[in-house]
Amino acid sequence: MKVVLALTLISAALVGCAPKLVTRSEMRRLHPGMTYAEAVKVIGAPGRLRGLDETVIGALVPSAGQDVYVWTNQDGSLLSAAFDEGRLGALSERGL
Repeated sequence: MKVVLALTLISAALVGCAPKLVTRSEMRRLHPGMTYAEAVKVIGAPGRLRGLDETVIGALVPSAGQDVYVWTNQDGSLLSAAFDEGRLGALSERGL
């Protein structure tokens, strides 16, 4: 029992210390008109392209001709970015 409790506490501590994929600081460095490649360079990791029929709470919903990329941290916080014709048009975050 003590071993299980110890492992549970260690796991919780490691998850709490996990590095974030995206931070508020990086979000502030993004600006309208940037390309997706420029945004990836700022954040340091590629986002996941959100599907039209996919539900992502707190993320932007793509409209016609728009790609929405989502960066999700292990703690559930996220950044979503909408690119219109390849250029950043809007940002949304949850919990950063």
